[in-house]
Amino acid sequence: MMAAAGANMPYVGFAAPLAILSVTGALFSMFWLAGGTKAIDRDTALGALPEVPEGMTWGRVLFPFGLLALLVGAGRLLPFHMPVLGLPLIFTLCALVTVVLSPRRLPLGRIASETIQSLLPLVGIMVVVGSLIQVMAWSGARGLISLSVVTLPLSVLFATLFLILPISEGMLQYAVAPLIGVPLIMLFNMKGLDPVVALSAMAVMWPLGDCLPPTAVVGRAAVMELGYGGDYYGQFVKSCVVPMAFISVLGTLFLIYSKPIADVLGG
Repeated sequence: MMAAAGANMPYVGFAAPLAILSVTGALFSMFWLAGGTKAIDRDTALGALPEVPEGMTWGRVLFPFGLLALLVGAGRLLPFHMPVLGLPLIFTLCALVTVVLSPRRLPLGRIASETIQSLLPLVGIMVVVGSLIQVMAWSGARGLISLSVVTLPLSVLFATLFLILPISEGMLQYAVAPLIGVPLIMLFNMKGLDPVVALSAMAVMWPLGDCLPPTAVVGRAAVMELGYGGDYYGQFVKSCVVPMAFISVLGTLFLIYSKPIADVLGG
């Protein structure tokens, strides 16, 4: 969305290509990571789950998710009658509904305190990255990087974007969208590629860098949430290499053949 806004490009038509790329990559990753593993004893797995509170029903569980889908879908299906609330407000409303429907009183203060405490390192990384982008803009390094990328031959870009995009995401996080994404969209559009499919492919390859150094924001958040105790780079990231390579190849193919893919999807 940031790259599209920076290129004055309407955020329309991304649902189909993003769905194909995301679902295909997710299915491959799921089957690859789960393949070859030993069957888990059912009783052992159930014993590791938290105890269900007394009075909890399926209605209480599903209602917040239904509200989430309703609020997200209403803004798209009824654009002239329902304003787009934005994901922060939608998640806040769903969280409040969850608190109201909970059969037992939730310690909101402790939950908020533990959440903020666990997220402080990640927030610190985002602040530092934002400061870095401002320094790069003032010094001219931001424009130099953008120019260096877009002046590469198209064949070289296709052969190296699967490295450039994740690595830049690992270094700069969301700031990479206006830094590299905007000039790349304009370049691909001038070269006759479909900008919607091309940006969709880049949007799927960029997040692969969220588990790479130096920031590794999403990867570290996943490890923290799951309580993973193994080596981060030696075990966690290493196990993700093959799914990451598959998604990179898939995204690169969507980039190269963006025009015929857009024709098939009706773009």
